[in-house]
Amino acid sequence: MELISKDGYGIFERENSVFYSTGDNFYEYNFFEITEITRGDYLEKKYGKENQFWKQPFDELVELKNGDFITTFYQEDEMRLHKKNGEIIKRFEKIRSPHRMGIYGMAIDKNEKLWIAVPVEHFVGKFNIETEEEIFSISGKELEPTLFEYPEYITAINDFIYVSDMGNRRIVKINIHNYEITDYKKVNEPIFYFNQLNGKNIYRFKSGIYFE
Repeated sequence: MELISKDGYGIFERENSVFYSTGDNFYEYNFFEITEITRGDYLEKKYGKENQFWKQPFDELVELKNGDFITTFYQEDEMRLHKKNGEIIKRFEKIRSPHRMGIYGMAIDKNEKLWIAVPVEHFVGKFNIETEEEIFSISGKELEPTLFEYPEYITAINDFIYVSDMGNRRIVKINIHNYEITDYKKVNEPIFYFNQLNGKNIYRFKSGIYFE
């Protein structure tokens, strides 16, 4: 693995690059070199050129096929549906974990179903965006781990959801059709983020952001 940043976070991928921040500074990594960019460039890459109304750099974001997008922030108990221009058109009332704690990760699968990860509740759930109905979930028991231990992030790749199962130091793969669950990869330290871009794996461990 190659280290990109020891203290980066706020990771997302666009086109052929990985974007991240260290708080006050923002960066683009194209798998050859790291370039510092402006906060405005980071926001434009994250939300698109049409966005005029949403300027929160560290919100989690998932995009729908029609160009609308959903945001949440892990310190808030709220998920918002936005138009392409960033205007909020809906606040979800029912897409929550049982104890309504902070959502750290979101993903939209190929069938446009929304998945969320809530680390403190050891919860991963799948929801219908239109009805807000819960379709599938795995939760902790009385806030103690069951299958997952602090699932920090999720991403959708083809027919699978990949869960960064931080406490268990592994990446878990869930089939979106039959919910079969398998280990994708064991890792050597707590993992907070996993995704893929152009055949490369991107990780955020306790020690930093890496790719391989």
